Parts: sequence; structure tokens; C-alpha cells
Amino acid sequence: GPIVASPVTGEDGRYELLGPTQTTQVRIEDGYAFIQLPVMEPDEAFERPLFHPAEELREQSGRYDLSVMLDVESIPPATRRLITGFLTSTMSTQMQQRDDEADGVYEMRRAWMQADIDAVSVLFDECQQITVGISVELEPRVAHLDFVLDVREGSSMLHEILQSTTKPSYFAPILNDDSAVSLSLSQVLAERDRVRYVGVLDGLHQELNRQLGLSTSDSEPDQPSPFGIAITALQDTVQEGHLDLFGQCYTDSESHLVVVAAFRVLDGDAIAVGLKDLADRFQGREELDTLQIGIGEHAGIEFHRIGLGPGDPGRNAILGPDAGVVFGCGPASMWLGLGGDETMDTVTGVMNQLTAAWEQPTQRAH
Repeated sequence: GPIVASPVTGEDGRYELLGPTQTTQVRIEDGYAFIQLPVMEPDEAFERPLFHPAEELREQSGRYDLSVMLDVESIPPATRRLITGFLTSTMSTQMQQRDDEADGVYEMRRAWMQADIDAVSVLFDECQQITVGISVELEPRVAHLDFVLDVREGSSMLHEILQSTTKPSYFAPILNDDSAVSLSLSQVLAERDRVRYVGVLDGLHQELNRQLGLSTSDSEPDQPSPFGIAITALQDTVQEGHLDLFGQCYTDSESHLVVVAAFRVLDGDAIAVGLKDLADRFQGREELDTLQIGIGEHAGIEFHRIGLGPGDPGRNAILGPDAGVVFGCGPASMWLGLGGDETMDTVTGVMNQLTAAWEQPTQRAH
């Protein structure tokens, strides 16, 4: 229902926001609205002299056009423990296996949520301040999104942050500032995230076995399949601890969007065999009738394609009328492309550009 702002009789600058289920107190002072959160009511201290936002947040307002800051350290320890306990308890309840939920699907969800629970605990224990800010430059029409964490000196979280930036990305030479969207993530994973991804891949393996009828239950079959060996190689990649991802937008000759992505892997040859094995097993299924195996080869990598089927006019205008996903894996990198008929050519062109950039380091994307 509607929310109505009602002045408080006899109280200058005081209002009540009357909602369908609750009333929220608001205090207007020096052009700022101070809102009393429902969780804090009743709060007699709301009558006290309040800080002046322009002075308190001078650095934040000078840096960003729009920002949100959570001062974790200002929250009393008892309250932080209460918040942490509530959040972790709620997440643990949601993590329970649901009726008729396959073991593999549950394992993927459980592994992911357990890492989230661990991250929340570390965040409230060791983080001092969290800031999310957006700044916009009208010329040259650029927007910057910052996510800033201030953490306690000597904390495990500080060690994780410093350690996460110690390895450069293999794909850095082909990042292009003129691209509409570019993504580069080169991160040394924290231990909880390694456990997270290994668990998710375990669950994926169980679910694929079940879907393909390779076992009578969700348990591991006696003889590992080629795609099972591929998943083990992906787990080894995660355990090694360096997550190196790349993604960038390109356009084809018809000005349709093509998205190219890649990430570094260990034992990519085993992953390539596993992908081919998985494609062979799924080929002919009604839900994957657009799967094409071995559509081409480049630099020793065999590529496959999954068509997205008929699209609406909006998708066709962006990606072209015959959109699909192209994928293949080499000894050290897996490549993917999303787009129309020219996606394969675009992916191989990016691969060539990367090879040339490493062979001639002075030639970089512009």
C-alpha cells in the first residue's frame, strides 16, 4: 500500500512515515533526512544532537556521486555477534537439503552457501568499513564502480586481499579500453573459495552422472568417465589457487555483439577430452538438439557449438538470428564465445591476437 509522510504535531522537522505495517520516524535537520531504522525502535537517543553528514562524509562525497558506506567497526561487538549469528543461522537453515532435491544439486548449493557463511563471519570479525561508490565522468562518458574494504591490520582478511593480487593475468595483453565491456579477474583464491569450487564441481559430477544414468544413485561410479577426469582437472586448477578469467565484447561484420571469454586451466587436454565425451553423451537429446560437435579446429583446439534456438526480435537484433555458444579447450586455456554466425571467427581472431601479443610484447590491444 501507499506510504504517507505525516508531520509530528508540535515537533519542528519531525515526521512519521506511515506504512501498511509499520511507522518509521524521520528527523529533518540542515537539509538532511535522518531515518530511524525499524530495528532500532524505540530509540530515545534519536533525540540527541546528530552528526552533520557534509562534515562526516566529506571524503566520501568528494570521491563519489553516489555511495553507500557501512561502518562495521562502529557497531558494538555484541551487536556484531548478534547480526553474524542471525545471518549464519538463517543461511544454515536455507542450506538444508530440500524434498526431492538430488544429492548432486544439493552438494553444489551446500558448498556455495557454506563458503558464504564463512565469508560473512570473517567480514564482521575483521572488516572495519565497507564502501560501494559510483562516480560518473560526462567526458569521456565513463562510469567507475568502486568496492572498497578497510580491514584490520594483521588480520587474515588483509592477508587474503594482499595475496589475491600477486599474480598477473595471462590475458592482460588483449584487454581493450575501447571495448564496451571488458572483464579481467586474476586472483589467488582464499582457502574457503577453493573448498567452495571443489565442492561445487563434486556436486556437478554427481548430477551429470545421475542425468546420464551412469550410476544407480548420486554416488561416484566405479570407473571414472572422461568427463569425470575433466572435472578432476578443473578441481586441480582450483586447488592450485590462481583464478585467471577474461571476458570482452566485440562486434562482427554485421555489427552484432560477440562476447569472448577464456580462463586458464591445468591439464587442459584432459578437459578437452572430457568436453568431447560429454558432448557425445548429450548429443541427440531433445533438450540439446542444437548441439554440434567438432565445428572447427584452431591452434590444436577442437571447438563445439550449442545453438540457442529461435530468438525474440530483441535478442536477434543484438546477437544475430542464429545465436549460439562456441566452446573448446586447449592445454592451458578454455575459450568460449557467445554470438551469431561469426562467433568462431571472432574467438580464433582473439586467440591469434593474444599469441601475437606474447610473441611481440610491444604490440598490445588499443
